[in-house]
Amino acid sequence: EGVIKSIGSNSQFRFRSTKNKTTNVEFFFNDGSLTGNELLYQLFHVLSMCNMVNVNVLGVCLDAGGNNSRLLSLLRHEKKLGNDSWLHDESLFTFRDPTACHIKKERRIANFHCSTHNQKAHRNAFLLSSDDPKTSRFFLSADGVRFTWKDGVVETFLRDRLTWKPSTTLNKNSTYPNAWNKMCVSYSLSPFTERTLNEQFTHLGTQLGCLDKMLWNGTLEEDKDLGRMYCRRLKILKETLSNKSSIDCQTTLPVSDLTRSQLACLEYSVVIARIFNLRFMNKTQNITLNNIDELEAEMKVCLKYFETWRESTLKRKNLDKDWEKGCVSGQTFNNLRIQIAGFFQYARYILNEDNSVDFVPFLYSNQSSLESHFSQMRAKGADTPQKYIAAAVCNNSIDVKKGLTSNKCYNEAADENEQQVPFVAMEKSLETKIIQRQKGIADMIVALKSRDFNKCNNLNLKVMDGKSYCLYLLENKKYEKTTRDDEKYVKAFQLVFNKINCKKIHTNFLVYLLANTNIEDCAVAAHGSGSPSASWFQRVLSIDNLQDIQLFNTACQRIVANILVLFRRTCFVSERNKFSSLWYLVFDAI
Repeated sequence: EGVIKSIGSNSQFRFRSTKNKTTNVEFFFNDGSLTGNELLYQLFHVLSMCNMVNVNVLGVCLDAGGNNSRLLSLLRHEKKLGNDSWLHDESLFTFRDPTACHIKKERRIANFHCSTHNQKAHRNAFLLSSDDPKTSRFFLSADGVRFTWKDGVVETFLRDRLTWKPSTTLNKNSTYPNAWNKMCVSYSLSPFTERTLNEQFTHLGTQLGCLDKMLWNGTLEEDKDLGRMYCRRLKILKETLSNKSSIDCQTTLPVSDLTRSQLACLEYSVVIARIFNLRFMNKTQNITLNNIDELEAEMKVCLKYFETWRESTLKRKNLDKDWEKGCVSGQTFNNLRIQIAGFFQYARYILNEDNSVDFVPFLYSNQSSLESHFSQMRAKGADTPQKYIAAAVCNNSIDVKKGLTSNKCYNEAADENEQQVPFVAMEKSLETKIIQRQKGIADMIVALKSRDFNKCNNLNLKVMDGKSYCLYLLENKKYEKTTRDDEKYVKAFQLVFNKINCKKIHTNFLVYLLANTNIEDCAVAAHGSGSPSASWFQRVLSIDNLQDIQLFNTACQRIVANILVLFRRTCFVSERNKFSSLWYLVFDAI
């Protein structure tokens, strides 16, 4: 699994094995304006490096930032998610591994958002809901009931403080969180814990006179299953409220608006608790082949709540200009759907491909250990490009559990079984040590350069094949339906084209690439791993005749021509078009 996270001008990738061993792998510096196109390049680079050492990536976990959402949009070719609660189309939350084009069977990678980020997003949306229409959230349930954080959480906290022994997990930090407390996972989970929800069930059951019906009224298995118990109690409360509403219209004891609001708050809290507290952020919960279908069905029921809620909100679109405030945002809902559907698909990939793995912990769905890593970087003052490299390497060998358990913000979502390993451990997993691999590749390169066809250094070889460029251009011109208003893009392309078209090298492409790119480092990384990349480098560096080297030159010239055509295409579409991303075009062309 890959995990991506940005900090300032750094993007860090972390690797997690199916045995829950993690290590930091690649990191990238950027100028602070990280785009979906740049993230696409970074992701493909990391996938290529993993592929070279014969590591198959099964899933990618990302936070819910706007650029990551753009990345996932490009990976699904900008397909719309639709309005259904469950994403039935696998291509919406998985993508084809572009580095696995050497195998006949398509290999796909699941993508999903971090559960911790999603949980906080739903807590924050609930926190912002108030009676003031000017706020960003003005929640109105599918039943037409206004409900707010004040009616649900604050009222519960105040009631609880009046008792001699508090029965909930709420405190001032979780009820009235400031900017710092909003980051704390335990405070974010607190309004949805079993103790907090039980207090609300007890209060509403007393108010509606149905408390006795909710106490141990099911089978032993049902009462052991909190999610099922929550649903049964909610059903009793809603049925009682419905009956009272039809009766109380003729009495002097109507059901108060506050009670209705508190029930709507409780229903929302139950759904969040079932998704996060009971499953995705629960240290004891795992997915197996025996329970995956049952757990997935449970999540579908939870997502159905949001679908029904959003449908009722959309009906007011033409009647209320602030209709969007009545529900969680569309982006928040989309992120939740991708998280759940993508993670279950990721779990299936692991359980079906690795027979030695019996279960997949739900905690694999978060980035808490990586967040802890960044906290340590900030604490060391190493969140700058100048200091990050040395600090990241030193920090890589620190036991991640120590950093997490001492970090109040993320200890609730910490996977105690996660074992962070240093780079040395990753090195030992390969068949040969780096010194041996370097010597093996160096020997092949020396032998290559000593061959007769490399002794002539006065070649005049064009970098690009003009005929291939014209053919590729004809194929791509049909896509040029819109042009950018700013001509600087077209002028920039013309400059690049003129430079490449005139560019010549004085040796063959293989020797040129070895001298001017990092292809030797890639060959060293792959050497001895048993990967298809290792076999490819072995064949290429062992070329011993003029005919094969000429074929290699022609192939390289055609690749350059194809990339140049793809680059030209980005200059002739609007910036919002997916084809304005060069790396998307490369992904689409493979």
